[in-house]
Amino acid sequence: MLKKITYIVILTTTLFSNTSQQLFNKGMNEFFNQNYKKAFFYFNKSCKLNNANACFRVGFMYAKNKGVKQNIKKALFYLHKACKLKNARACFNIALLHEIGFKVKRNEHLALKYFKKACEYKMAQGCFNVGLFYQNGIGVKKNIKKALEFYKKSCDLNSAEGCYTLGNLYKNKKLSKIFYKKACNLGFNIACKN
Repeated sequence: MLKKITYIVILTTTLFSNTSQQLFNKGMNEFFNQNYKKAFFYFNKSCKLNNANACFRVGFMYAKNKGVKQNIKKALFYLHKACKLKNARACFNIALLHEIGFKVKRNEHLALKYFKKACEYKMAQGCFNVGLFYQNGIGVKKNIKKALEFYKKSCDLNSAEGCYTLGNLYKNKKLSKIFYKKACNLGFNIACKN
């Protein structure tokens, strides 16, 4: 009996997740064909099944006026849901909205919080932005040691800009050259001159 219940739970979970992914894929097809209303329909259904990428897309569409009327409050709702589901791009976009104050109150502390979340979910640009905040004292006390820590994370995630910034900040020429070389190899041409 227990085996039968376990099998039913596993089967239901598998079907449930496949349905969510299938809906998301249909949404992406419609989105690329510029059928935004249909895309929104599929993304919204998939988001209700906790597909993080679909929730990000719904938030994006509300923010960008694609297939639905622009509504930043709703955009943030879906971006928050996607961020909680570990979608780094959603966390990053929440941070951007608060950093620049786009139709929301500008809030550097919230921006930093969500850039950190994006970094935690392995987004190089999120880590880089946290480094910038610490380096320049934006929404937080200036802290070069912390800035270096986050620039290093961004460089480890192959951010050419992060590697180049590390090269600029380190006083040790040998260490700087290592980071400049990596930035150069990642296509950051100015680093190739160092």
